[in-house]
Amino acid sequence: MEWSALAVNLLIAILAGVIANFLSLLFFRTRVRHPVLPSYVSSIWSIVVVLYVVVALFLVEERWLMPVKYRVLVVTMSFLLILLLTYLLRLIRRRPWQELLIIFIIPAVLIYAVDPLFPRGITIECPPIVTDDATVKGLVSRENWKINVLVHPIKTPDWWVQQVPIPDQGRRWEARAVFGGSSGDQFEVLAIAIPEGSLFKEGEVIHPEQIPRSVFRSKICQVQRKQDFP
Repeated sequence: MEWSALAVNLLIAILAGVIANFLSLLFFRTRVRHPVLPSYVSSIWSIVVVLYVVVALFLVEERWLMPVKYRVLVVTMSFLLILLLTYLLRLIRRRPWQELLIIFIIPAVLIYAVDPLFPRGITIECPPIVTDDATVKGLVSRENWKINVLVHPIKTPDWWVQQVPIPDQGRRWEARAVFGGSSGDQFEVLAIAIPEGSLFKEGEVIHPEQIPRSVFRSKICQVQRKQDFP
């Protein structure tokens, strides 16, 4: 995850934690028939919310490779789950520390249970040093998805479409990528995939804004052309 994305996610999580703390003080102390809770309990509860929001955002963006637009949905669902769970626990008058322990465990179990149900999008592996060409490979969520491998010479704004890979039944794919230029040149390599529709053809030259927002994207590999020493 890039530092900018991580910073945004932390800000979202902290904001969710602040709202959680406010609701805990406002709602749970006045609406639920429960002795007044120590202030540290609501503060710890808000930290729990922050942790789970960060984990949920990480899973969506890095593991499940879902589009960024799902951030709001994930935060809302995570927050509502913990809010509902806390409300039910306090209705049955559990002790604060028991509540916090259960609030830690149950969402973790749910996340672990649903994790296999989500697609992983697409991954890529690249050698850090390349010559005229190199083999890049990875995994894709479904063997019938369409895949493109794109190479971006750092010196230019263009992305070059490489050999179009076809996944096997194990969802593994590989493709030959070509790296032109001079000794020591640096490149970025990206794999994109889409469940339905078509992508680009081998040999096309595209700009970043031409890449559809609906596609799944791998991480970007940083590679360098092997330096020729005299």
